[in-house]
Amino acid sequence: MDDKKYLLQTCKHCGNKGLLKIVAGYKQHFKEMDGTDVIFTADTWWSLLECPVCEGISLYKSYSDDTMLTPYGYESDVSMEYPGNKYDFKHVPESIFKSYQAAVKTSKVDLRAYPGSDPMKYR
Repeated sequence: MDDKKYLLQTCKHCGNKGLLKIVAGYKQHFKEMDGTDVIFTADTWWSLLECPVCEGISLYKSYSDDTMLTPYGYESDVSMEYPGNKYDFKHVPESIFKSYQAAVKTSKVDLRAYPGSDPMKYR
């Protein structure tokens, strides 16, 4: 890998689980003051991630503040902000849901990438 940074996540565009490249980042820092004393701090890190399979862009957020301190350091609240979940699969039968997940995972596969395969043969 090159000197770019990566984050292990699942792409919500295509379902690929792997290393998504961090293509941009931004840090927001908040400080609440009481005169000259700092009484509260919070940090939010925003990252744009690019999927190597579908080249979709995702927005990832990591948040921590003074209330999240543990004996081992700060904990973070992390979430994928974009894209969100498009569908609610609560009422879909499990067998159909599993078939759907398999189809999503293979929808971006280029059959021409495999030697000896002819994608037009099955049309």
